[in-house]
Amino acid sequence: MRKDSLTLVEVTIALMLIAMISVMGALSFNVIDSKILERDVRKIYTDLCWIREKALATHTNYCLRFFSDNYTIYQNSCGLASNILRTENLQARIVGGSLPFDVVFYSSSDARIGGTADSTIGTNGQTSINLTYGNRTQEIKIYHSTGYIKIE
Repeated sequence: MRKDSLTLVEVTIALMLIAMISVMGALSFNVIDSKILERDVRKIYTDLCWIREKALATHTNYCLRFFSDNYTIYQNSCGLASNILRTENLQARIVGGSLPFDVVFYSSSDARIGGTADSTIGTNGQTSINLTYGNRTQEIKIYHSTGYIKIE
């Protein structure tokens, strides 16, 4: 007896395998999106903490200027090419507020308390940096009076 066609059981198993592979692929894209966003949030958080500590240790003001897809770290004042320490590119997008905006950490030799922060977009004594990638969003808050940085 010769069999030229597939049985209903064989077709059902093939469709189930295709569906399972499709679901696994879709889930992996969501995981990748969250990892990219988490990496960029951690990168900004780490640089903010580093700059805050560097301002205190070296008695120098430091500034970070944020654009939609990158940020630049400056020593002393923002905007001067000679003061650039480095520029970091982001895959996530910075949203909200008026771009570009600056976050400045003051040294202890400044008239302000050392390690405190100020920003061109801050309200209520804090600055929020919102990053988005895909359909996910995360926020970094900087409290001006203490320089405390928090990921939410």
